[in-house]
Amino acid sequence: MRVLARVLAWLVVAGLVAVVVIAAVATRSGYRIEVVRSGSMVPAFSPGDAVVIGPVSGPIEAGQVVTFLHSNRSDDLVTHRVTDVTASGVVHTKGDANTTADVWDIRPEQVAGVERLVVPRLGYAIVFLRNPRGLAGLLCLLAALALLVQTLLAARRGEGPFDAVLGRHTSSSPGDLAAALDESGATRTDWVLSPPPPGFGRLSACQYPCVVVEDDARWNGRVIAWQRSESGWRAFVRVTRTEGDGRSRTTEQWLSLSSLEPASA
Repeated sequence: MRVLARVLAWLVVAGLVAVVVIAAVATRSGYRIEVVRSGSMVPAFSPGDAVVIGPVSGPIEAGQVVTFLHSNRSDDLVTHRVTDVTASGVVHTKGDANTTADVWDIRPEQVAGVERLVVPRLGYAIVFLRNPRGLAGLLCLLAALALLVQTLLAARRGEGPFDAVLGRHTSSSPGDLAAALDESGATRTDWVLSPPPPGFGRLSACQYPCVVVEDDARWNGRVIAWQRSESGWRAFVRVTRTEGDGRSRTTEQWLSLSSLEPASA
């Protein structure tokens, strides 16, 4: 579990680094991503799609989809298909879904790039991440996932002298755990490891907090493993008792379900 979590974490980090590096190299090479905001080019691409625009590498020809500034007085970019190029180099365009051609004449220097790739629906994610709130939300989600993984791993780690027999719970299969308990003399072969019984299922079996009730006394305990057979449930519990001299003593033993209560916190 821990190894898998680390591998996944490294894969996520490597993926993010790769995306940043590729984006930086592509930007320096003249590539950019434009989000489609209108339906003028349907069915070639639709609103919400992302269009990868690359640098112009040769003469502009009819049939190409180009991104251009339609006016010197505006920074708005338009992505339409070239209908023809005049002898003087003036470019005429039209949206595939439009019934009429564009009214403007485009000079070659107004062309910002040529369509290289269309990724359907990716534009929605780009718009979301370009918003500071969207990026903050994504970072919070990643942090929450990392915290969840850390919590799950911490809940499965062993503590105390019982680890000398079992090792880390996350690395012990049920068969290994049963064998270790057999070697410690704490179990019989007719008992099998089991998930927690009803009422104790809120947390994982390992390190499950409980209260041990003995002769009207109540002691804090932690369940290391649950077992079940035809005769009922029992749990291997690490319990801390306070002796008469005020000192605390920790022991590990099998207890029946009737001796246990779920911890309140």
